Amino acid sequence: EPKTQQGRGSQTIEIVKGDTLWGLSKRYGV
Repeated sequence: EPKTQQGRGSQTIEIVKGDTLWGLSKRYGV
């Protein structure tokens, strides 16, 4: 699913949080 700025703000924050958690999980193998 492409990351588009729909929902203005809250949606973007959720995406950023998700990417951060996913990135950390991949990096540290959690």
